[in-house]
Amino acid sequence: MRDPHHFLFYASQASASELYFDAEETQHIASVLRCSAGNTLFATDGCGILYTGVFKGATKSGSSADVVTSQRIAELKPSLTMYVGLPQKDAFESVLAQVCPLGLIAIVPLVCDASQKSWWDGWEKQIKRFETIAKTATMQSLQTVLPKLCAPVLVDNCDISEGLVCLLGDADGVSINHEKERCLRASKIALCIGPPGGFSQREKAFFLDKNAAMVRFSTTRLRTETAASALCAIVNAWRC
Repeated sequence: MRDPHHFLFYASQASASELYFDAEETQHIASVLRCSAGNTLFATDGCGILYTGVFKGATKSGSSADVVTSQRIAELKPSLTMYVGLPQKDAFESVLAQVCPLGLIAIVPLVCDASQKSWWDGWEKQIKRFETIAKTATMQSLQTVLPKLCAPVLVDNCDISEGLVCLLGDADGVSINHEKERCLRASKIALCIGPPGGFSQREKAFFLDKNAAMVRFSTTRLRTETAASALCAIVNAWRC
C-alpha cells in the first residue's frame, strides 16, 4: 500500500461513524492507493471535513470505511468564486482542472456575447463529467472543500452582490497589486475572466456598475483557461 498521506478520497456519504465510497471512487482507492481491508485512508465529504478511516473492503457497488477521527478544516479567507466566460468545451474542462486546486468555493460559467457554439445547451448531460474533473482536481490538491459547479448563466443574470470585491481581468486595467490590500480585507472575492475574445463593452459596463476593479496580471495575452488559473493563483497566494 502507498503512503495514505499523499491521497485524499471523496466520500459520497459520511456519518460520524462510517464513510461510503461509490464504485468509481472505490476503483480509484484500489488502483491508486492499493488499499485493502484494515488499511488507513484519508477522505473528505467535500464540505470541509477531513476524515481518517479504516478501510473495510470493496464490493461491486462501492466500499466503506470506519471513521477513526474527523476534523473540520478552517475555511480559507477571503473566499473565492470564479466567474468565467464560456470557451470551447475542452478549454472549459481545462479551466476546471486548473482552478479547482486553487481554493475556490464556486465556479460560475458565463454565457457571453463572444461565447461561440452553444455546446452548454446540453449541460445536464455533461455535468457529471465536469463534476468528476472538478472532484479529481480538488482531491489531488488535498483540499476538503469541493467547489460548487453552477449552471451557465448570462452575464446580465450573474449575481454579483453589493459589498463583494470583484476583480475583472483586463489588459487595460491597473496592476493587480493595487487591489491586494482591499482583497485581504474582504470576506468574499469574485474573480471574473472573459471568454476567448474577452468581455464586450456592454458586459464590462455591467461589472463596472457592480464596482468591479479592472486588473492587469500578465505582461502577455493569455488564453481563457490560462488567465483563469493565473488570476486564481495570484489571489490564492495572497491568502498564504
